[in-house]
Amino acid sequence: MAKSITIYNSHGNKITSTDTHYVATGGEGAVYIKDNLVYKLYLDPRNKKQQAMAGLSFLSKIKHKNIAVTLDYVTDSNN
Repeated sequence: MAKSITIYNSHGNKITSTDTHYVATGGEGAVYIKDNLVYKLYLDPRNKKQQAMAGLSFLSKIKHKNIAVTLDYVTDSNN
């Protein structure tokens, strides 16, 4: 049975991913792809929400079909 994770976007919408959505783990976190969206889950999430919010402002200005940009942040049930 595949292990599942549940996260929530900034609007409170529930997103459930399983091992089938897993791509890789790097120095900062694990990457999942589901429904043509990429999710980065930080291994140490402390203070990452502020970094994500700062990234939203900066990256939202980039408009190029070959560059992935931050659209939203996700949290676990503990925020």
